[in-house]
Amino acid sequence: MTGPVTSAERTITLLIFIVFQLILIGIALQSRRKLQKTAIDKYTEEFYTAGRGLGVFAVAFMLAAGLCSVGTFLGGPGLAYSIGIPYVSLIGLQVFMNFSILVGIGKKVAIIGRRINAFSIGDILSKRAEDFKPLAILYALIIFLFYSVYAASQFLGSARIFEVMTGLPFYYALITAGIVTLIYATFGGIRGVALSAVVQGIVMTVATVFLIVFVFKNTLADYGSLANVTKALANTAGEKYVTEYMPLKWQLGLWFMFDWGLMALPHGLQAAFTYKSTKALKGAVIIGAIAVTFWTLSMLMSGLLARLYVPDLKVADYAIPLMVMKFSPWLGGIVFSGVIAAAQSTIAVMIMVISGALLQQLYRNVKPNATPVQLKKATLYLTVVAAVLPFLLALVQIPALEYLIIFAVGGTASAFLAPIALGLFWKRGSKYAMSSSMVVGLLVYIMGKAVYKPLAMGWDASVVATLSSFLVYIIVALIKNERPSQHVLNLFWGVNKPNTTV
Repeated sequence: MTGPVTSAERTITLLIFIVFQLILIGIALQSRRKLQKTAIDKYTEEFYTAGRGLGVFAVAFMLAAGLCSVGTFLGGPGLAYSIGIPYVSLIGLQVFMNFSILVGIGKKVAIIGRRINAFSIGDILSKRAEDFKPLAILYALIIFLFYSVYAASQFLGSARIFEVMTGLPFYYALITAGIVTLIYATFGGIRGVALSAVVQGIVMTVATVFLIVFVFKNTLADYGSLANVTKALANTAGEKYVTEYMPLKWQLGLWFMFDWGLMALPHGLQAAFTYKSTKALKGAVIIGAIAVTFWTLSMLMSGLLARLYVPDLKVADYAIPLMVMKFSPWLGGIVFSGVIAAAQSTIAVMIMVISGALLQQLYRNVKPNATPVQLKKATLYLTVVAAVLPFLLALVQIPALEYLIIFAVGGTASAFLAPIALGLFWKRGSKYAMSSSMVVGLLVYIMGKAVYKPLAMGWDASVVATLSSFLVYIIVALIKNERPSQHVLNLFWGVNKPNTTV
């Protein structure tokens, strides 16, 4: 272990970060060349789906790196640092997310998306609800609310680690990360985001390898064995840190959110609109499962062991950066780039989702006859808008990133899981069932989370809200005897397959 971090060591960390950002800008410029060659009437489709032609690694890392955000690389280890082994044991179901999303729902999303030329899950929900404008507007507003909060947490996390590891002001990183992410999102569209995600996924993996090797090497050198490490953790943080089980309802709530709940996250489902073949889908599932498992468990264990080296942090999210800077400035630079990569990959996909919702569910409802030229301009302008609000929200610094992320994931799942799952796989119900379930899920979540917590009955509010949303969907569909039109039935359940390799 080294002593206090010197300015020279911080400079090394900063230089590694700068090189990484220049690589991302290079990817943006290369992707822009491809986008600029696209015919004007195909521009919007290319911008949001990359022509539905991405390969296995682009799809795998766009999904895995997009969902394994600062929560995995900073907030999760922060909660492991605070709570201990019980939290590490809870979050394991996240490793199945590529399978749950791409196979559980993504396969049908991809087929329907090609049939109706959809750019996002919002387009599919709108078509399933017979182009019901109130539902489209509600979808866009929910996305704008929760995804702005979610993306803000990513900006905040990347800026926070920048401040700790370089010694430079928080706002420098906020501005840098914001500008670079906006460049490759607006210049390259989803193709630029996906190609950047491949690089970011590689950086995240390399960072995790270096981190786990250094952490375990130094921990075993200092304490001799894992049994001694466990004893040291108990002595440092108390016996409950290594033995206490969390309440069952709390555990089940987290399991629900980070497995089933993820299937309702539009930025995860966005990958289903981009892959070019079943082979790419299957490969993305396998690669994603391996990457997510490795990232998640390694970072959580590192956060746990950080308690031995930086035991009295007021902000637990600083656990990983402060610990690695004690080991090596080169390690600090690599891990720093990994965390920034996790943040930027998530922000970029979220910007695309917010932009797409504003364009498809708001702008096109206001201007249904917009020309391709107008749509191209609106796409660029709305992408900038989608990035600005999260940036501004990040200025309000919140101590625990993971709680902010849990709030956004829970809110999104509460509103969307029932309409997506039942809308795709049950022929009953249409605009009223979908809209009412969305509204009830959202209201119950907000009430149980922030207004009247007893409403959640000891569960996480997302569990009660999502169950309420499902119940309302079913009741409304049955009472009103709602059935979609024959046209929608053919699109969603018709036997004639579209001309696609899915």
